[in-house]
Amino acid sequence: MNLFEELQWRGLINSVTDEEVIEKLNKGGLTFYLGTDPTADSLHVGHLLVFLFAKRLEMHGHHPILLIGGATGFIGDPRPTSERQLLSRETIEYNAKALHNQVSSLFNCEMVNNYDWINGIGILDFLRDYGKFFNINYMIN
Repeated sequence: MNLFEELQWRGLINSVTDEEVIEKLNKGGLTFYLGTDPTADSLHVGHLLVFLFAKRLEMHGHHPILLIGGATGFIGDPRPTSERQLLSRETIEYNAKALHNQVSSLFNCEMVNNYDWINGIGILDFLRDYGKFFNINYMIN
């Protein structure tokens, strides 16, 4: 059984929009990312399915990258019922390192942090460079 067949058998593939992905999955060598926000210093059960899927990919020759949402972790998480507690820079950095240590024990992966490439962008630069792609109603929503 090849990787694609195994993923189908396990109910992890619903549909395929490009048949070339089947050959690429079976061949190995793709780079993919696992993403998480550093809102805590430990993985939790919510990570389980994604990490099990990722481990299967790695076992078949694909390369994982852990993407830590350090910048998005600063923003908080608006919800209808409450807002996520805003964390300090030190707490976010500590959590990111702790998550990387845990993930490194499961995967042979590097870690990247979106804070590293977003932290130098000011609000006006952001709106000028990226806001032009979204209408105001979309941004307000």
